Amino acid sequence: VCAECGAAFKKTNAYLIPHRGGALCEDCCPSGPSRLRVTPVGLEVLKKWRSLPMDRVHVLKLKPSFLRGLFLTVLEYLERTIERKLRTVEYYLKVLPVED
Repeated sequence: VCAECGAAFKKTNAYLIPHRGGALCEDCCPSGPSRLRVTPVGLEVLKKWRSLPMDRVHVLKLKPSFLRGLFLTVLEYLERTIERKLRTVEYYLKVLPVED
């Protein structure tokens, strides 16, 4: 649900905005480069990952291209949160599969 208005993300994209504390719907989200779009399915996977111990996140079977996009979104979210570039992003762009 939207961190501001409480609307569900059933069919619309959510936007992750680090300085706003979570995911916002399109109506509550300001436009601009600070927002990171994530699909409702992607948001559900992120919630599931958060609830699992680190040694169990591998149990979610995801398509490589979906996983790549979600992983890069998480890395970008981290970069915006800590306000500095991560050196590992370039590496992951090279080694993660682009297609299924």
